[in-house]
Amino acid sequence: WLSESENGKLSSAVLSEAQEIQGVKCAKRTRVWLENGKLSEAVLSEDQVIQGIKFIKGTSIRLYENGKLSSAVISEDQVIQGIKCVKETEISLHENGKLRKAALSKDQVIQGIKCANKGWVEFFNNGKLSDAELSKDQVILGVKCAKATTVRFDKNGKLFSAVLAEDQMIRGINCAKGERVLFDTNGKVIQHYTEFY
Repeated sequence: WLSESENGKLSSAVLSEAQEIQGVKCAKRTRVWLENGKLSEAVLSEDQVIQGIKFIKGTSIRLYENGKLSSAVISEDQVIQGIKCVKETEISLHENGKLRKAALSKDQVIQGIKCANKGWVEFFNNGKLSDAELSKDQVILGVKCAKATTVRFDKNGKLFSAVLAEDQMIRGINCAKGERVLFDTNGKVIQHYTEFY
């Protein structure tokens, strides 16, 4: 079974036998997807290490056009680029190969932030922390942030958003415990509100 894209190039095929395509060992009787002639999605025919990450046979992986891994589910706890990632969750990477998103296998400190076991962390393509679920109340850049909530940072590492662990005055603005506070690039409060779920 073959299919073509609008430009006439092969866009997908079902493999009659296991074969290696652009360094990826693809399983027989599975569909592989191609974009502009490059492998973009496949199922592994055997255990394989891709960009230093271990995957088991049968794992579906997605790749960028440059051949680097985009995302896949990991089958075992493993350390990826210094981050302890939990099994049976999807990890994703930026096109430059840096970790983009993962769930943690245990509480750990990442770039000075105490992050929660099984919590998600996200990174910008420059490697700086973007989002993190907190393992405990902590002071981050002068703001008392609540455990079990997500904090967000800008690309320069400045606090963009946090839920407060206690009432506090931030640059002359009274903010209440439990409110989410949004900051501008200078640390000034631009909005604060209570989230409802």
